Amino acid sequence: MTDRLAISFWVWGLFDTVPNGFFDDLEGRMVELKERGFNCIRLESGAGLCHDKVGRPRGELAFQEALPGHGRLIRQMERCLAGRCDPLKRLIELCTLAKRYEVKVILSSWYYLHTFWFTDEAINAELMDLPAEERFMHFARALDFILNELEQRGLQDTIAFAEIFNEADGLDFVGFYGEKTQPKEQLNLWRSWHEDALEFVKARHPGIRFALDTYTPYVNPEHVPRNMQVCGRWSNTRRAPIGNTVSGGRWRGPIPARKIPRGMNIPTG
Repeated sequence: MTDRLAISFWVWGLFDTVPNGFFDDLEGRMVELKERGFNCIRLESGAGLCHDKVGRPRGELAFQEALPGHGRLIRQMERCLAGRCDPLKRLIELCTLAKRYEVKVILSSWYYLHTFWFTDEAINAELMDLPAEERFMHFARALDFILNELEQRGLQDTIAFAEIFNEADGLDFVGFYGEKTQPKEQLNLWRSWHEDALEFVKARHPGIRFALDTYTPYVNPEHVPRNMQVCGRWSNTRRAPIGNTVSGGRWRGPIPARKIPRGMNIPTG
């Protein structure tokens, strides 16, 4: 990947569909994105929500309000009001607009971090009941279903890269955000779950790159999947919002070389 990406963080943009929400008018936000010099969007993909476990689209879903009574406008807009939406339909609409406006999209999943806060409880019961060792592969299959939908519509080129999970080294079932030092054997077990899931989506979608996102640039290499294709670290920028758009970040170049497995691409910006 050679593109320099100026990334705007629309974390829950798919679900914010109520009138006068931040992202109810996706084309309006896309125009503002370009006016402000961004060329890439990073957001929750809706993996696990767009389709059921066998790949059937779930259709329109009910979502609760995220952080009710509160808003955080420091470096991103995290408000998401209660309402209904079809996340797959919204993602297809977003990627169609991204192609028209020459914008790239980064797909990830915040499900086990934040998205479950406001998701339908029946879906939460299904996804939270998954054993830890099955979660990476389940979400790899969910990502596969989404990428198939985009490929059928000729939208795969809008994807800069995709991740199975955001902060994949810190989730409470694979790292606990560094609360305690983990033995090499445990880190390698968690890594194997991630590697198996990455191998699955790489084989299914050879034209798309798959990335690792970590909560720290100092991730233990014993935890790093050796078959990922992209890795980077964030530099968040703060720009006063124009209209209803959000602030964003740029990839800042390499993680320290001793942390990087061979054969990995690192986007810089």
